[in-house]
Amino acid sequence: MDEFSCQPQAAKQAALLSDGSYREAQLLLQHLDGGTAYLQNFRTFMLIALKFDAIKAVGWIDENARTGREKQKQFLQYGLEIFRDCLMFNFGSVDLVRHSGEEKEFITKFARFVNQRNYEKLFEEFNSAFYHIERNANPKILFMDLIMKTNELINLPA
Repeated sequence: MDEFSCQPQAAKQAALLSDGSYREAQLLLQHLDGGTAYLQNFRTFMLIALKFDAIKAVGWIDENARTGREKQKQFLQYGLEIFRDCLMFNFGSVDLVRHSGEEKEFITKFARFVNQRNYEKLFEEFNSAFYHIERNANPKILFMDLIMKTNELINLPA
């Protein structure tokens, strides 16, 4: 933390997202703007997807299309981590939830939208979006598609 002069929350997030890779954690710390930047962005994405507000969706997409491919990939990777922790929370394995603080609070509320019926498909969609961002897909098209698919999946009855 001292070497990169970052917030403890940002260091924890980088460690979580890097899956033990020191080099990846270093790169993540260069892009993290505080500890809860990913959480706020993910929360906004999911609120838009839940009710599918087209005007807000276009605004979110425009804003995130400008962030660059690395931040877009990190957002998708963060989403995958949140989905995983929601599933762990739903199965009663709260001790396996790797997030803490504000993120854990979000997960306890959001977990009801992630279940056995949609987890695998949500994981596939976010993973596929990550793959396509790496291969220079148009982020505006990709994120609009992802919001619409996420809307369908999180609104499936449990």
